[in-house]
Amino acid sequence: MMSPSHPNTAEKIAADKKLLRASIRARRAAALPHPPQWSKNFEQNMKDIVHEACQQLGQTHLTIAAYLPVDVEPPLIPGLTALSEAGHTILVPRVEPQRQLSWVRWTPETEFAKNSMGIEEPLGEKLDTQAFLDAHVHFVPALAYDVNGARLGQGGGYYDRFLTEEIAKSPFTFGVVFAREILDALPTDTWDSHLEQVLTEEGITKLKS
Repeated sequence: MMSPSHPNTAEKIAADKKLLRASIRARRAAALPHPPQWSKNFEQNMKDIVHEACQQLGQTHLTIAAYLPVDVEPPLIPGLTALSEAGHTILVPRVEPQRQLSWVRWTPETEFAKNSMGIEEPLGEKLDTQAFLDAHVHFVPALAYDVNGARLGQGGGYYDRFLTEEIAKSPFTFGVVFAREILDALPTDTWDSHLEQVLTEEGITKLKS
């Protein structure tokens, strides 16, 4: 049997991931527009998650690390807006050089500007990775997860660099995808993150990780 470290195996994993990413992106684009009920479902589940975290942590207001989705991604903006208006601090990422992320505080009034790649990003004081690590609740983007918790990201490796095992196993860390994107298995590398639960338009799914 070929060793997992064999170059051909690494190349095959990379090729399989590339094909799967293209397939999922195409399917997401073809599925627009999302049913309005999906936004409502995400919003209610996000509010329930944060309420439970407040109860367990004994705090009234929490810091929530999330992200601002584009139109093909799960619709989180209504949920983030409701949580911000309830007094919680929302952190979202900005792309930095050398495939790094910084974090800024977001509210519905936050202004945006285009970065060097022409992507609209929120303006604000840049916070480092520790701000993400210190957040009480995490919503982690992806293209897919499998039933064992493996994560397929966009390919930049941003989250794999700092998504610690402690955060990955936290009861308040959730991958975010559509229900159809929880797959039986994914091509994985040793450095790929694994999470224990995923939030979709259908609710929370516990994974085997």
